Amino acid sequence: MKVIDNKIEWYYAYGKEKGYWARKLRSIAICLFIISTLMPLIAYFFIETDENKDVQLTTFLYLGYLAAGIGGGLLLFDKYYGFTNSWVRFVMTRMDLTNMRNTFVQRWQSNLLTNTPLTPITFAYMIDSLIVFQNGFNELVRTETEAWSKEFQQGLAELMSALKTQSDTIKSEIDRKRQVEIRQQENEKDKTKSAALIDIHSLPSEEQKTIINQAIIQNMDTWETTIQNYTGVAIANKLTGNTQAVVDENAYCIQFYVTQKVTNLTPGTTSSVPTEVLYQGYSIPTDVLETGIIESGNFTGVGINGPRPLGCSIGKSGIKAVGTLGLRVQLPDDKQVYGLSCYHVLFPTEMANGIFQIPKPNGTSTGKMKDVISPSEIDLTPAFPSPVFIGTASHGIFNNKLDIGLFTTTRAEIDQKIYTMPFADQIHDATSEEEKKLKVKFCGRTSGAACEGVLFNKDASPKIGFRLYTGNRIVQVFSEVIQLKICAKKGDSGAVVLTEDNKLLGMIFAVAEDEGYAWIIPMRSIYNNIYFTAV
Repeated sequence: MKVIDNKIEWYYAYGKEKGYWARKLRSIAICLFIISTLMPLIAYFFIETDENKDVQLTTFLYLGYLAAGIGGGLLLFDKYYGFTNSWVRFVMTRMDLTNMRNTFVQRWQSNLLTNTPLTPITFAYMIDSLIVFQNGFNELVRTETEAWSKEFQQGLAELMSALKTQSDTIKSEIDRKRQVEIRQQENEKDKTKSAALIDIHSLPSEEQKTIINQAIIQNMDTWETTIQNYTGVAIANKLTGNTQAVVDENAYCIQFYVTQKVTNLTPGTTSSVPTEVLYQGYSIPTDVLETGIIESGNFTGVGINGPRPLGCSIGKSGIKAVGTLGLRVQLPDDKQVYGLSCYHVLFPTEMANGIFQIPKPNGTSTGKMKDVISPSEIDLTPAFPSPVFIGTASHGIFNNKLDIGLFTTTRAEIDQKIYTMPFADQIHDATSEEEKKLKVKFCGRTSGAACEGVLFNKDASPKIGFRLYTGNRIVQVFSEVIQLKICAKKGDSGAVVLTEDNKLLGMIFAVAEDEGYAWIIPMRSIYNNIYFTAV
C-alpha cells in the first residue's frame, strides 16, 4: 500500500505543478488577447493631437498584433508541453487511483472479517484479490501513460506541421516581395531612363566632370567585365574624325579605352561600349578611343664615359628588362642621393613574387651590392658589352595610383641634366583646360633626342598589363593618371616628361606604342608620396 500511496502522491504533486503553469499561461494569454482586441480603442484615448496621427495609430495597432502574437505563442507553448491536458489528466488519474485504493481497502477489511480464521483456501482467495487490485492499479497507470505518449506525439506532429506551413507561407511571402521589388526596380529603371532627359552639357564644365567622375567610380568594375577589349576609361572631350578634333571644349563625356573597336561580341560579354551612360538623371555621352594593348614601358647611354645623364637606359643586373633613368633626387632629412624610376623597373623580382611595396631602409646605406646598371642588359652592344653599375635598389611602391622606385647612387654616377634637355626642378600641375593643347616632351631612350607630344587627358583610369621577366603578366587598373599623345616606346618607363617651359609634369610608366599614347604618373602625386627635391 505504501507503493500505491507514493504513486498517488506523485500524481498529486505533478498535477499541482502542471495546474499552476496551465492557469498562468492561459490567464496571460487571455489578458493579451483582450489587450489586442481593445488596442484600437486604447489608441484613440492616447492620441491627443492630429500630428502624425496615422503613424501613432499604426504603432498602437502593431502593439496589438504583437500582444496577440505573444498570446498565441503562449497557447502554442501550453499545447506543446501539455500543461493543461496533463493537469486535467493527472487530476482524473489521481481520483481514479484514490477511489480504487479506497474500494480495495474496504473490501479487504470485509473479506478479512468474513474469512477469519484463515485457512489455506481463504488465504489464497485474499492473495488473489490483492493481485487483481495491483494489476488493475498498474493498468490504470499504464493507460494514462499511453495517453500522454500519444498526446505528446500528436502535439509534436501538429507543431511540425504548423512550422512547415508557416515556413512555406514565409517563403512564399518572401518570393512575392522579391518579385515585387524586382518589378519596382525595373519600374525605377524605366522611370530613370525616361527621366534622364537632362543634358549634362547644360551644366558648367567642372560640374560635368564631377558627375562623370562619380559615374565612372560607380560603374568601372562592371565595364571592365562586360565591355569587350576594355582597357580603361577617362573624362574627356568628345572627339570626331581621324584628326581626333575636339567637338566642344566645354562639353565632356566618358571616354572608353579599347584595344580595338569590335562589331561581333565575344561570348561572355554582355555589351559593347554604351552610347550613353545614365546617372542621377543625367544622360552622359560616351566616346571610344582605340589604344591597342597598354603595357608597361630611354637613350641607352652606350659609350658614355662619366656620369649617366637622365634619360639613359637602366635595368637590374641579371634581368632582361629595361627602363629609364628618371631624376636625381634627395629626400627630406637625408643627404643620400637617389635615382628615381618606376617600381616595375627597379623591383621586377619583387613584383614577380607579389611584393608591391619596399620600405625605405634605415640609414643611408642598405649594405647591399650595387645591382642597378646602365645601360640595361637588353641595350648592350658588341661594342659595349658590359654595363656600368650606378646604384643599389632601395625602396618604392606600386598601387593603383603610383609606380615609383628609388635606388641609392651618387652625384658622380648620375648627371643632373636630362640628355639634350635642361635640368628641371619645378612641378607643373595639369588642368582640364590644357587638354589637347599643352605641349610636352621627354628624352627618347634609343636616340637621346627630345620626343614631343601633347597632353591628351589629365584624369585617366587605364587598365595596364605589366609583363614580367618571368613571362607572367600582372594587370592593374590605375586612376588619376595622365594620358599623353606622344610617341613613347617600350622601355621608356621612368622617363620624366617636361612642359615646353621645362617644368616637371610626370613620369612615364605605360605606353600603347602602336597607337602613339603614353600614360604618366603626375609628378605632384610622386612628390606627395616622397617629398623629393631634384638635385
